[in-house]
Amino acid sequence: MSEIQNFIKEALLFNSIVDRTAERVRFGSYSERNPLLGKMATCKFCRTRERNHKCTAVIRKGTEVVGVAPHPKRQNPRLTRKRPPLFLVHQLLVEIERDEHPELENVPQAHMARYIEKKVNDWRREERHAKRDQQKLSRRINRGLV
Repeated sequence: MSEIQNFIKEALLFNSIVDRTAERVRFGSYSERNPLLGKMATCKFCRTRERNHKCTAVIRKGTEVVGVAPHPKRQNPRLTRKRPPLFLVHQLLVEIERDEHPELENVPQAHMARYIEKKVNDWRREERHAKRDQQKLSRRINRGLV
């Protein structure tokens, strides 16, 4: 009788393991579905996130780390809030050449670049705020609050 009970316990345990594995294969994340790939790691020198990464940025002498090669700049840098896209700056410069912005006549030439950048950032900020306000209004309408 005890052999039968042990067999039933082992069968139930095996069933639960199979069910968990099947669930992971079906609904798990990429690393849960492929456990043989190993754990992801971020290299502290070159900031690359890979499995089994061999860093080429580290300068070694024997087994000790001597230095780190500088991190290369991006070929196409990301746009940020502080750095406006160049096509908007170019568009504003063309409009200034056509004398479409009389308010820029009193700005000294030394401050013109910073002023143009500020003006473009202000335009982008206004667009973001208008879009945000429209989204807020749309949500309120959808919720039946307006």
